[in-house]
Amino acid sequence: MQKNLIIFSGGILLLVLVATAWFFLKDNVGIGTSEQATQTIPTEDAIDVTLDFYNSWLDALQSTTTDPYQLGLLGLPILSTEVRADIDKKHTERQDGDLEPVVCQLTTPKRVGGKAIYAKETEAQIMVLARGEEVKSPYMAIVTLEAVSGAWQIKDIACTQGEVGPEAEFDFEHSGFLLKQSVPAPLDSQYWHLVYEETDGQTGYTARLYFNPESICISKEGVESVCTPDTLTEATKVFVSADMTEEGGVVKKMRFE
Repeated sequence: MQKNLIIFSGGILLLVLVATAWFFLKDNVGIGTSEQATQTIPTEDAIDVTLDFYNSWLDALQSTTTDPYQLGLLGLPILSTEVRADIDKKHTERQDGDLEPVVCQLTTPKRVGGKAIYAKETEAQIMVLARGEEVKSPYMAIVTLEAVSGAWQIKDIACTQGEVGPEAEFDFEHSGFLLKQSVPAPLDSQYWHLVYEETDGQTGYTARLYFNPESICISKEGVESVCTPDTLTEATKVFVSADMTEEGGVVKKMRFE
């Protein structure tokens, strides 16, 4: 009897250990799945998502019969809870001379455009500016986005005024490496990209590159010729001078290093 009792107790102990291990495993799997879902890389371009939201907001601002708040745009999932609260507070307390809290302008522009300050797999920052020949505004919105469950979400909208300094010859000048086929989603592998480091030391910034007949490539020996994108090689180190557009940088000069 005693022997049987010991064996029976051992069986119970084994069941307890198995059950405990299963619960720990289940919890860990659940946590991992949740974190993975949060870090899923969005398939859409951050700049496209940002401008879709801003164009909807601008259309509502321009309307004579409604506004963004009546249309419920403040409740769109692209806005984080914190950003919604911040916009609502600024809108409620807005006085003459205050910037509109989303487009960051004193008056409603006819249209807006965007430039990517940086774009990573799960983080991005977009500059949204008023567009139009009549626009002379120094103000802009700096929109910060993060990936949440595979979609872009706006985590911050900062209204800022661009500093007026000496005019640079080019909008974009950076040293980095060329990538095309090996760029990660959501970047488009049909285009060459420059992967570069910002002045703050952070790496992983990317800029889409466009070429035209005026794009000049300069070899290591100093020989200049019109760039031929089909002959470029992945991971080549170059210094790019480009004029930035809403879609990316139009290469003016590319020097091989």
